[in-house]
Amino acid sequence: MSITALAWLALYSVAILLSFSNPLFGSLGYLLEYYMRPELQWWGDQLPAFRWNLLVSLVLGGTFLLRRSSLRAMVDVPAYAVKCLVALGIVMLLVSLVFAAETSRSLQNALQWYKMALIFPLLIVAVVRTRQAFCAFVTVHMLGALWWGWNAYIDPKRSQGRLLDIGSGDSLNDNAAAAHLLTVLPFALICLLTVRDRRVRLGALLATPAVVNTLILCNSRGATLGLLAAGGASIFLVRKGFRLRLAGAVIAAGLLILFLADPQFLTRQRVSSEYGQDGSAQERLETWKGAIRLIEDHPFGAGGDGFILLSPKYIPLVVEAHEGELRAPHNTFVLVL
Repeated sequence: MSITALAWLALYSVAILLSFSNPLFGSLGYLLEYYMRPELQWWGDQLPAFRWNLLVSLVLGGTFLLRRSSLRAMVDVPAYAVKCLVALGIVMLLVSLVFAAETSRSLQNALQWYKMALIFPLLIVAVVRTRQAFCAFVTVHMLGALWWGWNAYIDPKRSQGRLLDIGSGDSLNDNAAAAHLLTVLPFALICLLTVRDRRVRLGALLATPAVVNTLILCNSRGATLGLLAAGGASIFLVRKGFRLRLAGAVIAAGLLILFLADPQFLTRQRVSSEYGQDGSAQERLETWKGAIRLIEDHPFGAGGDGFILLSPKYIPLVVEAHEGELRAPHNTFVLVL
């Protein structure tokens, strides 16, 4: 067995064992498994074919129930977010059972959402209760992104200018990996600007250029738009005493992107401002028009993957142009509607 596989197994096992004393370690083990999922690594076949993500999730949930009384009391805040999550979960179930284009497929999508809602908004928020715990969780989050960035740097596999084989189960390859990596940058900026622990700041300092370089290699126009929106919004959301420092950090990040950007990235991003001459962009516009027609026919929704399943009806020319391949709307707002 390779040293990498042994090291991963050791860290995973330690996280599982320490979770019984503090479930925070279960959340760190969850990140370890997510960022270094064995089945997606070259050394993965050296370990047993096992549901490593399921085990650490069960341990995280079980140890939280066992140890929750010993954890620091949570701040008493209105649980609006939890109420909204529960309401959304109920709506998704009703739509899947009554209005979905395909009930089984919609329920499968809803189940994936329920898993994420249980792990992140509920369990991880429930165990990260101190500043030290927050710094530990964010640091592992950033180091995981650094691992992806290192692999993308030393051996980038690209097809048509897009990055392949970087990411995890629900974030593998270009667009999905880029969307996930966007969640790292706000934490990295917070750590660089406000956290005094030099170890945490070092993790942020190393992760930031690695994430930016990986985003460039992913070459996702959606991620670029998200990055611009987040950078603009952050100026208004941050406290007054930090605005000048944040503005400097945003400018530095922009310069870093320009320094690392390759011709493929610049060419693809330029198309966003010249969509009238781009066939792919015109297909997107036609797809969104088809989505509006679908919404008119299905005002209560079409369930999970509803647009994809009904795309031959609402965008027949686009589907035909792609040799009958079912098409997604490539627009989160349309998906929500």
